[in-house]
Amino acid sequence: MKNMKNILYIHGAWASKNSFNYIVEKIKNTNNFFFEYELNKRVQSIAEDALSFAKENIKGKYSIIGHSLGGIIGHKIAELDENCEELLTLASPYGGTFVGSIAHTMKNMEEYIQNMNFLNFTEVLKNSIIFSDIFPNSEFLNSLKELKNTFHASVICTGGKIPLFNEKHDNVVTVSSQEKSPTNIKVYFDSTHNEILLREETIRVIEKWFFDY
Repeated sequence: MKNMKNILYIHGAWASKNSFNYIVEKIKNTNNFFFEYELNKRVQSIAEDALSFAKENIKGKYSIIGHSLGGIIGHKIAELDENCEELLTLASPYGGTFVGSIAHTMKNMEEYIQNMNFLNFTEVLKNSIIFSDIFPNSEFLNSLKELKNTFHASVICTGGKIPLFNEKHDNVVTVSSQEKSPTNIKVYFDSTHNEILLREETIRVIEKWFFDY
């Protein structure tokens, strides 16, 4: 009988471990761990907290499934922990985010945001400092390099429809941002940003690369 595989799940911004309910239900023979966080720190600090969580709670080798910002956090863990043997990132903003770019560049932020009330950016930005790390070409994002000792695959979502972007996207992150993931193993799905967590194709990817099926 095969040993139970340890999987660390890391959710995206403004989400929770419940976002992985479908995947957890479908993937069997695993010990599941969930790192949850709030957006009250720099991403680097959140990643350090996640690494401490992994070291304290997971015995031996483990894999990471990270959605959106969770994939970025997972990547930093994989760089620092030799026990992380596999990383799957889902719709992760390796090239930064639209909101992060606004937060970094706009000087008149409050007035600008109020004029875009249909997106309710005010609440998003008010209590968060993570945007200092996830704007395009930020020092933190540029520090993420190809993983040498961890298998890494990225799922790229392309199914966005809202008219907010001037390029292909998944309703939250542009395709070009996702494509900056420093791995040659990229899988493209016609899926929206959150829909990818409910897709049978995602289960097939996990089974293909995390298990010897």
